[in-house]
Amino acid sequence: MVWAPVREWEAILDSVVQDQSGTALDGARDLVESLCLLAERLTEGALASVMLLDGEGVLRLFAAPSVPEAARERLDGLRPGPESGSCGNAVLRNDSVFVSQTLRDPRWAGLRDLAEEFTLLACWSTPIRNSYGNVLGTFALSSFTERAPNREQVRLLESIAAVIADVLFQEERDGRDRCFAAALRAIDEGVLLTDAEQRVVYANPAFLRLSGYELAEILGKNCRFLQGPDTDPATRQSLHDALAEGRVFHGDILNYRQDGTPFWNALNISPVRDAQGHITHFVSVQRDVTLSRRTEQELRLSAQAFETQEGILITDAQRRIVKVNQAFTRVTGYTLEEVRGLTPAILQSGNQDADFYEAMWREIEREGAWQGEILNRRKNGEVYPEFLSITAVQDGNGQVSHYIGHFFDISHHKAREATLERLARHDPLTDLLNRRALDEELLRAQRRADAQERLLAVVMLDLDDFKPINDRYGHDQGDALLVLVAQRLRDHLRRSDAIARLGGDEFVLMLEGLRQLDELEPILDKLQRALCQPYRLRDGVEVQIGVSMGVSIYPFSAQGNLDELLREADQALFAAKQQKGQRLRPWSFWEPPQSARRLYPLRERFRTQGVEAWFQPVWDQQSGRVVGI
Repeated sequence: MVWAPVREWEAILDSVVQDQSGTALDGARDLVESLCLLAERLTEGALASVMLLDGEGVLRLFAAPSVPEAARERLDGLRPGPESGSCGNAVLRNDSVFVSQTLRDPRWAGLRDLAEEFTLLACWSTPIRNSYGNVLGTFALSSFTERAPNREQVRLLESIAAVIADVLFQEERDGRDRCFAAALRAIDEGVLLTDAEQRVVYANPAFLRLSGYELAEILGKNCRFLQGPDTDPATRQSLHDALAEGRVFHGDILNYRQDGTPFWNALNISPVRDAQGHITHFVSVQRDVTLSRRTEQELRLSAQAFETQEGILITDAQRRIVKVNQAFTRVTGYTLEEVRGLTPAILQSGNQDADFYEAMWREIEREGAWQGEILNRRKNGEVYPEFLSITAVQDGNGQVSHYIGHFFDISHHKAREATLERLARHDPLTDLLNRRALDEELLRAQRRADAQERLLAVVMLDLDDFKPINDRYGHDQGDALLVLVAQRLRDHLRRSDAIARLGGDEFVLMLEGLRQLDELEPILDKLQRALCQPYRLRDGVEVQIGVSMGVSIYPFSAQGNLDELLREADQALFAAKQQKGQRLRPWSFWEPPQSARRLYPLRERFRTQGVEAWFQPVWDQQSGRVVGI
């Protein structure tokens, strides 16, 4: 395919366009066929054709002066589709389609026999669009040699397609232009049209009313005439850069009317480009937004006051929610759409009864306000504490119109209190009870032992040879060992048993609910086996330790004095450590001195199993039940 020089075909095309209304051409079809012949003269070995869509979406052959009759019959009525050749695909995609090998391209699968019969080896097709950009047909060049188009050849196709569109849709475009002109005169927003150098060429009546100028005063002026002394330099520069770079600009700018009064102008400026992509004009739509900006500023200040860190909900007089802020959503998980029209009862956790809420609303009705701590429930079901203040709002007649609730989540505050309380009662290294908590727990354990008539064992536990581990591996490793010991104690004792660390490697265990002493030995034996297993510390260090335990039993020991109970357990521990070399078990029971045994001989006999108790029921035959022992 041989192409004429670019300047030659562009000149010929211009002459054809200029002659399109002359007497030499008879109607649109004649002009379109002339354009097809022109394209064929500019090429060698090519056939030009124009196809247009009918009302049923089928392509009809409109002009093809050099296409053989048999091929015209085959092409007329072509339905667009993925296998309908270059034209069918151009309509389907609303884009140019350039096929350089019709015999192998899948887009020509439905027209393969036509291509073979008429030796159509390449076909380039570009859409013909109306003034709204809708595809209404195609202009195509078919070649008898396989070849793809270069840039200039693509421009030729698109230029002829554009001229054909002008010829076919001139009346439609004229009608559209008249509609657009009427619309510009009718709309309430100002429209300003400038040339590429931003000189005014048109302004609609709404713009003239907006600016206070007459059209004769602004024609030919640069559009910067609206700017004034307080126009923001940064906005001015942003506008200048957008126009210089051919970009769309959206933004508000402070402009001045003809009488010098300032107003906020909402600008939307877009560049207008020709077929070659060159900017020919700028069109701007302008609107006075002074009042809305003032309103927005007031609303923004109100919104900032409303969007505090405190949760806020507002209800009507019937306590139906009408508004909430973002803090409310953040704390509760509910959005305004989810709670609008509901009452604050949706937040109730069930931890306060009906009497609580009745008393709260009575105070609000009496005093006009209430505040206090309350437990509410989030959307996810989590119960949380909050500090809530409710205020009744009255209208001009003294009637309640709304209720406003301010609240903030005090979970962190409560958690901090709990943490401080825990630190006051627990050992910071092992998280076991400390001495203060031990005294409190020991008193409660004594009361439970008395109420349940059970034994309470107090075990003082000490690690054997702990100091050498500290000396050899350092105090960090020693602390790590104490943490592991504490964990093993938790793992091998019941939840009801309390564990405390008094300091160093010394621990205290309180074992409750024992019915007899025989239950204690298996517990101590299990603890001894667990604690004597090897420990793996940091850096691969492995150590093994022994333990010593001293045991005192309430109520056999201490005569009810809890401090004495701990001292007795400590004395038993001392005895166990003294016998470490020859002892069979790592624990020792406290043995009272001979002088003290006289104070409770019966307890001593029970403890040493020197006395047994036998019980026999007293049976009432008339009632059929046990009435005593």
